[in-house]
Amino acid sequence: MTYRGTDSKEASSELAIRQVKAGGSDGPDVSNGANTTHTKLFLSGTAVANGTLDLLDKGVSIYEVIVDQTGQWTQMISDQTRGHHTYTVKDKADGQSSSPWTLRIIAPLVMDIRAAELAGLFIRHVDRAVIEPPEGTSMIRTPSAGEAPYRYRVSNASIVELNAATGRIVSLRNGSTVVTVTDSAGQSAAYSVTVRNVSYIKDFGPERYDRQTMDVKAVEEGGVVPTLEQWDSLRSVYDGDPGGYTDDYYWTSSTHPWGSRWLKNPVSGVTYGENDNGKVACMGVLLPAN
Repeated sequence: MTYRGTDSKEASSELAIRQVKAGGSDGPDVSNGANTTHTKLFLSGTAVANGTLDLLDKGVSIYEVIVDQTGQWTQMISDQTRGHHTYTVKDKADGQSSSPWTLRIIAPLVMDIRAAELAGLFIRHVDRAVIEPPEGTSMIRTPSAGEAPYRYRVSNASIVELNAATGRIVSLRNGSTVVTVTDSAGQSAAYSVTVRNVSYIKDFGPERYDRQTMDVKAVEEGGVVPTLEQWDSLRSVYDGDPGGYTDDYYWTSSTHPWGSRWLKNPVSGVTYGENDNGKVACMGVLLPAN
């Protein structure tokens, strides 16, 4: 049934919630069945002109609503709790009820989105996950509020190792990437991270070379001969088993007290003098992981 009101606006007697807005009458629409982070809502709808309605949430009356002469009504509701809500309006005159308008009030996703940096010295394989990353080469940044569980992704997976479930990142290569977290309600937040000081030791296989050949090869590759400490650092992040190297001695740039070079077996961890190994050893070159 429709009729003309005194102000010449056409009125409708259909009992209904027509619109829900978040935060106030000028806020964004909250569709039927949608989520919102707002606990203050503005509802509007239609009913028989000049009537009185009960606004209910899950069948419980929360406000009395007055319908104007054109059959329009509005109601601001505040302090709504987080969780699922089912709003209806009921005509006090004849007991009829509207179709429900459902929504869920969720916690807003809150996370530190300041840019981060991983700048710890790190020698590793770029194709093998580490066991014990050094200080300054890993971090976990999780939301302080939101709808768990959370999932994480990165814009450039070649820069960091990512645990998509926990958000832990570990330096992989030098460069920058963006970490994005999404909660179960579909809200997202992101922060950028810059990685520096990551290197790897390039292996040249089981063949043995003299010291001069080793030094020339390092220059040709644009790197340096690793020190004993750098070989040890690589072994430590893999719990003593770096993998990918020949079970033999490799050149280092660390010098013996007698002036010769130390050699290192990356598999066993044994240190040896070059004079005891015929002044030859396998080659590995320390290079930036770019």
